[in-house]
Amino acid sequence: MKSPMMKSKQFVGWWAVVVLSLLLAVGYGVNAGANPILGGIAVRVANDAPTRIISLSGNMEFLNVAVATSAQGTLNIANNGNSTLTVSSISYPSGFSGDWSSGAISAGGSQNVTVTFSPSVATSYGGTVTVNADQTSGVNTLAVSGIGTSVVVPMYVTASAGTGGTISPSGTITKNAGDSQAFTASPNANYVVNQWLVDGSVVQAGDTGYTLYNIQANRSVQVTFYHVGKSEATVTLSLLLHTYDGTVKNATATTVPAGLTVDFTYDGSPQAPINVGSYTVIGTVNDPNYQGSATNTLVISDTAVTPTLTLERWNGIITLGWPANGFKLQSSPVLPATNWQDVAGSETTNSLSIMRVTNGTGNQFYRLKQ
Repeated sequence: MKSPMMKSKQFVGWWAVVVLSLLLAVGYGVNAGANPILGGIAVRVANDAPTRIISLSGNMEFLNVAVATSAQGTLNIANNGNSTLTVSSISYPSGFSGDWSSGAISAGGSQNVTVTFSPSVATSYGGTVTVNADQTSGVNTLAVSGIGTSVVVPMYVTASAGTGGTISPSGTITKNAGDSQAFTASPNANYVVNQWLVDGSVVQAGDTGYTLYNIQANRSVQVTFYHVGKSEATVTLSLLLHTYDGTVKNATATTVPAGLTVDFTYDGSPQAPINVGSYTVIGTVNDPNYQGSATNTLVISDTAVTPTLTLERWNGIITLGWPANGFKLQSSPVLPATNWQDVAGSETTNSLSIMRVTNGTGNQFYRLKQ
């Protein structure tokens, strides 16, 4: 036989279960602050509630579109909720249409719709694009407008490129209202695309392609570049033939572009030689933006070298030869010469030091210059 106290405990326990069950049944309405036990359940359920938040964006203004032609723009439908948004249809005012009408847009995703304005008469068009969907909140409409014209109004797009590359097409391009124009940027060596600008404002970073859509006014397009790595420079070594006199003998160098710093090594040493002998000299550009080098032989002789210039002529072509290293060929049409001119390329000939030149009209005199 159960004691009264045990019966009392059983009764209280049974009653507590009933009350708790009732509270759980209506727990969705319990205030978290009023009932901390069930408040967590209510908040958790609320956070898991599915949301489908719709928003529309895009330039839906079409100006000066000729009758019987069309212009296009992009409408973006975004789902900012946590559940899939289902679009059942899209309605447009007269004169407008789209290339996508229904489908699913995942949570956090979006769908682009190409909207086409096709005026049939010269007048103003307008209204609202409505996206019919199962959204839980958000705005599913966007204003759209257009002007149909009886005369095609030309638009002009000016395209240019900054230092470090080119743009195609370039210059002034004539377009009709509503047209689009694609551009391609071609960076030079050691350059990459930096930014695309339309009417002076940045519209895209990087990439070698950009398309200007729905042209409704005169516009300017510019692409800029920035330098990466080093550009190649040309190095020409000279003053390579010397007579021993007990002093240091240095080579010299010229560069293209001009004025670059060149570091020298002689048989691998930065110290210029003094003694009689042949030394492999390497001139290397030392510059933050350019790289390049040249190799030749510096000769220190114990006696002065007398250069000899040989000449052969056949069928209008003159072949000239001279001692290797340290000399370059110069020419003049008259003697005595007051303005000897270097023969292009003679300072970079190989160890054979032979060069062929076309015999022009009149006399031509040549000499060797160290």
